[in-house]
Amino acid sequence: MSKTLSNVLKLVVSLGLGILIVWLTVRQLTAADIEVVKGVFRRTQYHWVIIGALVGMLSNVARAERWKMLLNSIGYTPKRSNVIYSVFVMYAGNLLFPRLGEVSRCTILYNTDRVPVDKSIGTMVLERVVDVVCMLSIGLIALIWQYDLLMGLLQDKFLSHISIKGGSFLTSYIFLFIVLLLVALIGGVLYLFFRMRSHPFVVKIEGFIRGMIDGLLSIRRLQNPLLFIFYSILIWGMYTYMLVICYHSLPETSDLGLASGLAIVFFGGIAFIISQGGIGAYPPVVALVLQLYGISYEVGFAFGWLVWSLQTAAVILFGVVSFILVSRNFHFHTDKTQVQ
Repeated sequence: MSKTLSNVLKLVVSLGLGILIVWLTVRQLTAADIEVVKGVFRRTQYHWVIIGALVGMLSNVARAERWKMLLNSIGYTPKRSNVIYSVFVMYAGNLLFPRLGEVSRCTILYNTDRVPVDKSIGTMVLERVVDVVCMLSIGLIALIWQYDLLMGLLQDKFLSHISIKGGSFLTSYIFLFIVLLLVALIGGVLYLFFRMRSHPFVVKIEGFIRGMIDGLLSIRRLQNPLLFIFYSILIWGMYTYMLVICYHSLPETSDLGLASGLAIVFFGGIAFIISQGGIGAYPPVVALVLQLYGISYEVGFAFGWLVWSLQTAAVILFGVVSFILVSRNFHFHTDKTQVQ
């Protein structure tokens, strides 16, 4: 299967899942519920949601600064504006194809600042690991802060759906089969790798892997680890503050604060994992969370769509403008290798 066909299939499946979720959630709304949702859209103070979306975009600048620190630690000094543009392009690209954005931002820096793709991918993977840690930390803080309130939602709406029916006996056998299959696949790949180690293609793959590992280990050579931690906290703090700002757009949500914002950031993050760009999944998740704080499902559902829609529009706008700006700095190279 070609890479292009694989990406198209991933996009179709992901978007299809998102559209299915939209249909399933909307069809459950009665005519009265839909009128409530329309009423929310009519009386929303949109300037607050727009300000919130801009705060979300500002977090991308902090993300670019954090990424630049990792690149600097392995000996590369890309221009700050190019790094910022590439991050904005990344988020827009991820709306089109899964993982397209990550590849795009690394390719952009190769064409603007000659940063090898393998090394930038390594730093990017490291970034994602840090983000997972941050997201789980937010979830832990939210659960400790509001254990009784959130644990029921986590158990009933999320954990219960990933359990396998049929008893622990069947589950254990399925898990064992998956583990053995993975071990066999990894063993087969390693056997072929060492058996054909002198092959030019294998040599190129090995060089690419070494470059990725070098990028992954970049965190050990950071000149200012505290600043890196600060940027990581700032990024996720802005995600939360974005929601707190958006709360002011509606009377029903105007009194909500940091606690509910942390909960939405955590559970909303799960929604973005479920479907491409969070389409379809994010609004009902927001509605379920806000129900815990006394907000009706219909109002929470409308609020979720407001936040998601304007944030997505901002991602597309900033992404397109950034690509236009950064493309002027492209320097295409005649050599075909991107590995140093």
